[in-house]
Amino acid sequence: MKIKITTVFVALQLVVLTAFAQSTNLITGTITDEKGEPLPFATVLLGNGNGVVTDFDGHFSVGIPADEESMEMTASSTGYTPQTALWTKGRLGEPMKLRLKTGIDLPVVVVSYLSSGNRCCCTICCQICSRQEEHPMIQPPPTVDSVENIEPRLNIYPNPFISTLNVEMEVITAQPYLFHLYNEPGLLVFAESRNLEAGLQTFQLDPVQRHLPEGIYFLRISDDAGEVRTKRLVKVSP
Repeated sequence: MKIKITTVFVALQLVVLTAFAQSTNLITGTITDEKGEPLPFATVLLGNGNGVVTDFDGHFSVGIPADEESMEMTASSTGYTPQTALWTKGRLGEPMKLRLKTGIDLPVVVVSYLSSGNRCCCTICCQICSRQEEHPMIQPPPTVDSVENIEPRLNIYPNPFISTLNVEMEVITAQPYLFHLYNEPGLLVFAESRNLEAGLQTFQLDPVQRHLPEGIYFLRISDDAGEVRTKRLVKVSP
């Protein structure tokens, strides 16, 4: 009787595994540095919000629904610039190879003001505050109105935030936009792609589905031409 029960159990396991294999596709690949050396514990974040970490040899594998024709993925590791690639169903069975470059450009926030006889420029992100003598050629910083006339409107609130982020964004050209959220050390923790039409667009992002801890984050918004703008955000607990 025990042998029969074991046989039935094994058969059920095979049925479940077969059904799972038929409903998912497996994406595999390797994350390396510029020299081709594997990067262990690198993060691979898919466009659907799922993610996986590479093993000691830089390898990763992750399943996606079989009906997905394509899937965006972003590889990141502390101290390296993240790389985004697109997997398509035509590459099924072909390992992905992503190579990360050393270094990451964290946004720098500059606050400038004029005082009597001195002009002070203060920056964050490990920059040094310097003071220099005011020069006749130095112009006063632009007003809020002039900045808004130069840059399209972008408002992300609330900040600090607890869960979802509301984005109010003026889109000049209809195209896909990437929203990448980095933590303070520069590790990618959330990524989402949206096709936005021209005009003022309002929508929500839900990065807390990644169980983000409290801290400082940077939201980088990019289009086909590269980086558009970066916003500094603060995550707090309820």
